Amino acid sequence: MTSRVSCFKMMTNGMKRRIWYGAVAFFGFFCAFPLMAMMRFQSVKEITECIQDVSEREYQLNMVKEEFQIFLGGGDLFLMFLVAAIALLGAWSGLSWLHSRRKMDMMGSLPVKREKLFFTESMVTLLLALGAYVVNILLALAVGSSKGILTGETAVAGLTGLGIHLIYFIVFYFCGALAMLLTGKILTGILGTGIFLVIVPVIYGVLQAYLQLFFKTYIVGDGTGMQRVITWLSPAGNFLSFTAVMERYWDSMAETVPFPWLTLAAAVVMGVVFGSLSFWLMKIRKAESAEKSMAFAKTEGVIKGIILYPLILGGGLFFVALSSINGQGSNNWIWFGMIFSAIVGGILIEIIYYFDRKQIFGHKVWTGISFGAAALTAVFFVLDVTGYDKWLPEEEEIAHAAMYDNDAYSWWNYPDGSHTAAGYIQNNLEQFQGKGVLELAREGVENLEKDSWDGNYTSIEVYFQLKNGKVVKRGYTVSDQLYRKIFEEKAYREVEIPIMYADDSKIQIQGIRHWNQNISLDELSNKEKRELIRNYQEDLRELSFDEIYEKNSSLIEFSDEN
Repeated sequence: MTSRVSCFKMMTNGMKRRIWYGAVAFFGFFCAFPLMAMMRFQSVKEITECIQDVSEREYQLNMVKEEFQIFLGGGDLFLMFLVAAIALLGAWSGLSWLHSRRKMDMMGSLPVKREKLFFTESMVTLLLALGAYVVNILLALAVGSSKGILTGETAVAGLTGLGIHLIYFIVFYFCGALAMLLTGKILTGILGTGIFLVIVPVIYGVLQAYLQLFFKTYIVGDGTGMQRVITWLSPAGNFLSFTAVMERYWDSMAETVPFPWLTLAAAVVMGVVFGSLSFWLMKIRKAESAEKSMAFAKTEGVIKGIILYPLILGGGLFFVALSSINGQGSNNWIWFGMIFSAIVGGILIEIIYYFDRKQIFGHKVWTGISFGAAALTAVFFVLDVTGYDKWLPEEEEIAHAAMYDNDAYSWWNYPDGSHTAAGYIQNNLEQFQGKGVLELAREGVENLEKDSWDGNYTSIEVYFQLKNGKVVKRGYTVSDQLYRKIFEEKAYREVEIPIMYADDSKIQIQGIRHWNQNISLDELSNKEKRELIRNYQEDLRELSFDEIYEKNSSLIEFSDEN
């Protein structure tokens, strides 16, 4: 028999019982909003008194207004962690009765459905936190108004930040609730929450480490599309990524950075999935599950297997790194590290489950499945089963090809908005003829087995744009002699030495250094400096590769006015 006690009465009683949580949330958001606004941001009066130059004063004022907008609009890192912490605290404290047999018996005796209890408890947590958030963001807006840095756009950003943080609050709350429902002890509930928050990025990070260690041609940072998908599947990674984008979004006012709708949509989906699972588990969870490490016996092995998989792979990497301390490491240590991690990790998990030495080798099947999956993954990378390193496209498959010299790092304002040569090349592959790039790649594959090098070699990145639209990136080490032929192509000179083709009216000479001696330019007029730049550009166009990079050449430092 169930009662018709209204949700409103249950929520009223719940708020009275958990008023302490509302006080903690209020204190946290008070420190994060009005107090931080008072301490962190200068007022118009302070800026006016400190800065006399009108243009510089205007610039500083706009910077403060922009930072205040980012702060309220969901782009602040500290506020991100605070929202997550308050949401998790609400889940852990509000559902702690699930981990006490006495409280479970008391709750079970009430003529109220469990789903209704869970709903009212969740609403109490949300309303207490939301009330504290709204009051303090209004106080922060008042502080901004008193300092003269509040604008209409900032108020809109504050409302946007409220909506964003509300969504992520729900995601983190249900993530913590799901962990509490799957476990029977508060410690395992907290540990389970941590696993739900970061397990996906941890697995991805371990696999990335294997890529970098065993695939010699892999370029670090490649596969950003997969990284974005992985980020969407993790509450912590999703929130961190979204906050970073929002900081750039408000900074650019959507001119170059679009609003991260897909990331936010992934968070909404996560919230719906976590919430649905939580209500379902609350309905089927048995009262006698309280004070057990895991509430459902069937999930013990599955969760153990999920945890062990990255732990085993990470253990293998750890022993490879440990063996390299003396400079004579061997990749064979990976197998010992994996076996060792499987045994020790499996025992520790079983101890957390049961605190019984008789159970330390429990769930052997799932331990075996996890070790088998980890071993297959390691074999895939160690033996390069797919031939990743030796792969080369056929000449007729290539639409465009380009390469980038890793040693020729430059920072410049390129026409497409890029700031590095590598970025410009990848964004403009169609501009490069690519003659000889495939030949370079072939030599790079042959050099993979070399332990020693004769002569001079250069580390390069190669980009193949295939006719099917796919772009493949690889890193090689090639001889300077072959590399120099590629460098003679005008497009590469323009990208690696952008000063050669830059508009002389938009660049300035910062200084000239020859044999560690600085040459003064004070006696030259601006017209003479422009003439010097033009002459320098003309000379560069006529020089060979060896002449440009001659060891005893002078160093001229330039800056781009843009």
